Amino acid sequence: MKVNVTLRYLQKTVVEIRTVEEVDESCTAGELSSRVMEAHTKEAGINFTGANIAVLVNGRLAVAGQRLNENDEMKIIPVAAGG
Repeated sequence: MKVNVTLRYLQKTVVEIRTVEEVDESCTAGELSSRVMEAHTKEAGINFTGANIAVLVNGRLAVAGQRLNENDEMKIIPVAAGG
């Protein structure tokens, strides 16, 4: 099954990676987000180590154990805080 994924990293500039990932039917949002971050952050020169992230599936906040469905849209974005 295929899932559309956008990985967005915000620092001095915005880096956005769009990919279509082939996954098993049992794949969860947590599994796929880990896989995508590991694979794509190295090539883009960005680092999520220690960063808090939010994973959205079809525009809604997802939990790590949420199962993915064919053609879901998943976004991985860092959570920013300020004061």
